[in-house]
Amino acid sequence: VADEVKLTRPVLPGAQPASVRTASHLVFDAQGEGVVLVALEVRDHAQPFIYPVTLHPGAETFRVPLNRFRQRGSSAHFDGDTVVRVSFLTVTRPGTAADFTLTVGGLAFDYKRSLADRY
Repeated sequence: VADEVKLTRPVLPGAQPASVRTASHLVFDAQGEGVVLVALEVRDHAQPFIYPVTLHPGAETFRVPLNRFRQRGSSAHFDGDTVVRVSFLTVTRPGTAADFTLTVGGLAFDYKRSLADRY
């Protein structure tokens, strides 16, 4: 059992599924401290596709290749279909959670190069 802090944003209004198949990267500005898991929540998948990023106190722009997102305990590849939410979360052992600061902005998918071209 663990404590979790989660910041979530739907990709489309009403958390409708969206295809980002033609995107290559998830781009966002963030600042904070420590490691945060960036999660792409996909319809019809029990587990999100995740990628860890290390945050710093100063603002930084992150460009995460979509083909780097993986499901825990699975060899499934992220295909870009039916993305419902993008989440940022931190997980700690129970009773060890400290103050947590996370600022995220400029969240977007980069369509300059197709995800399909990456495989």
